[in-house]
Amino acid sequence: MENTITTHTELSLPDEAVLITRTQKGDTNAFNPIVSKYQQRIYNLIYQRVRNRETAEDICQEAFLKSLASTTEL
Repeated sequence: MENTITTHTELSLPDEAVLITRTQKGDTNAFNPIVSKYQQRIYNLIYQRVRNRETAEDICQEAFLKSLASTTEL
């Protein structure tokens, strides 16, 4: 039985490692809690640089898509 993680913002490093391993094995839904944990932080960093909400959202989404693609390619 797989671990169920309900609080995405409180993921521990071991929880993240399990989710990354599941993602590498093809379970792309396992990547969602990682996105939930880091999305706002990454968006805020990008927004500070570009000062445009839509551009920051696009760049943030692209970053996560590239991260997912590189994780599943391993």
